[in-house]
Amino acid sequence: MAGKNRGKKAKGDATGRLLAENRKARYNYQIEETVEAGVALTGSEV
Repeated sequence: MAGKNRGKKAKGDATGRLLAENRKARYNYQIEETVEAGVALTGSEV
C-alpha cells in the first residue's frame, strides 16, 4: 500500500543504495551512460 512508510526515516546511511531512479525514462529511452553525482555537506550544514 502506498503511504505505509510515510514519516519513517530509513535506517543507516545511504552509501551503496539506490536513492532515485527515473523508471519512465528508462522505459521510453535507451540509457547509454549513467552518472553518479552528489554533494558532501560539511560544518554547520550537517
